[in-house]
Amino acid sequence: MRSLLKLPTELPNWNGARVSRSPEGVALAGIPDWLVMVQPEYATSDGLLNRAAVGKGAPLRNPTGAPPSPGQTFPNGQPAFAPGSSGGVLINSEDYVDANVNVGDFTVFATLLRTAATAPYIWDPLTSATVGQRSFSLAIQSTTHLLVVRQFSGGFTTTAMTGVEVTVDVPHLVMMSYSAERGLTLRQDGVQRGNSAAGGAINRPAAISQMGSLLNGSSTFAVRYGLSGIINRDLTKTANAAYLAQLEGYLKTRYGIT
Repeated sequence: MRSLLKLPTELPNWNGARVSRSPEGVALAGIPDWLVMVQPEYATSDGLLNRAAVGKGAPLRNPTGAPPSPGQTFPNGQPAFAPGSSGGVLINSEDYVDANVNVGDFTVFATLLRTAATAPYIWDPLTSATVGQRSFSLAIQSTTHLLVVRQFSGGFTTTAMTGVEVTVDVPHLVMMSYSAERGLTLRQDGVQRGNSAAGGAINRPAAISQMGSLLNGSSTFAVRYGLSGIINRDLTKTANAAYLAQLEGYLKTRYGIT
């Protein structure tokens, strides 16, 4: 005859470190091919942690003398940070020289709040595009404050695509993506504002071999940023529709974007 095993005594309470999943981890971890994810909760005066590459050990750094300013907020109270006055977060620093954008398939996005007159480049990759090559930047236009995609080629700069105004003290979600299937796409607050099909006037951004600076600010505190990043896939492609809805839905809800 078998006898019941004696049950062990109840385990004691554990007061040590615990592993928990952050809200953004639960919401966004299922989206593949993250290259950069930065957020205010991980901002210090020394730089920003790239949560997509935590094993690197070193933070993404701002230019010398222009550290990020944590402790800012969005209108709904969500945390924000402001970049330094003389430049953005230098993604392509010595700690991240191997962090390349897949120039044939990428999405860059930012949640932001413009709090004063400013015209920053939100994403500013290499601008040394030669004739026959093109490099694109996501920016806020200096006089109209429209969201724009600027195209660099052969030493010339033109406006390739235009969104709507990035209004003062109103949170926005801005996004630029590229793929051979979709071409170049501009989205703002969950709405497509422009698209240029691949093979048309706007060609593959061949000049983007590494990232430049991300999340610029033309003056201290003039722009505040929330969760922002780069994904090595075009989320506007049909196959990625669920990922796009997941990302935009979460960010719009979190930051009160309408």
